[in-house]
Amino acid sequence: NIANIETEEGQIGGIVGYSIDANISNVYNAKEIRINGKNSNIRVGGLCATFLHGTIDNGYNTGNIIAENTTSENIGGVIGNTSSTAILKNCYYLKGTYSKAIGLTNGLVEENNDTTELENLTDFPSILDVINSDNVFKKDTNNINNGYPILTWQ
Repeated sequence: NIANIETEEGQIGGIVGYSIDANISNVYNAKEIRINGKNSNIRVGGLCATFLHGTIDNGYNTGNIIAENTTSENIGGVIGNTSSTAILKNCYYLKGTYSKAIGLTNGLVEENNDTTELENLTDFPSILDVINSDNVFKKDTNNINNGYPILTWQ
C-alpha cells in the first residue's frame, strides 16, 4: 500500500502526523509514502511528521519516502521535524528510504537522538521483537495477516 498524497501543506507520518507531549513505543512503518507537494510547508516522516516534547522508543521505518515537487526540508526517514525536548531511542530507518533520519532538528541535542541508518532489512530487529514487549502478539504462522504479527488469541 502507498499513501499517495497531493497537498500544498500537511503533516504525514508512517505512524503519526503530529505529536506533542506523547510517548510512542514499539512501532514500525513498512509502507511507502509518496507526496506531491506544492510548497515548503509539508512535513513527512517515516514514523512521525512533527514530533515535539516526547519520546519515541523502539521504532523503525523501512518504507520509502518519495517527495516530489517540494522544497521542504521537513522530511526524514524517521522524523520530519522535531524539537530540542524530543527524545529518540532505538529508532532505525533503512538506507535509501530517505537521505537523512530527521528533516529539521530544531535544536535536538545529540544525546537525545538515537537514530541509526541500517544497510539491509536483515539488520533490523524483527517486527515481533519491536512491538511485543507485552506479549500481545505472535508470529503469523497461518498467514492470516500476510506474515505480519497477529494478536495472540488469533
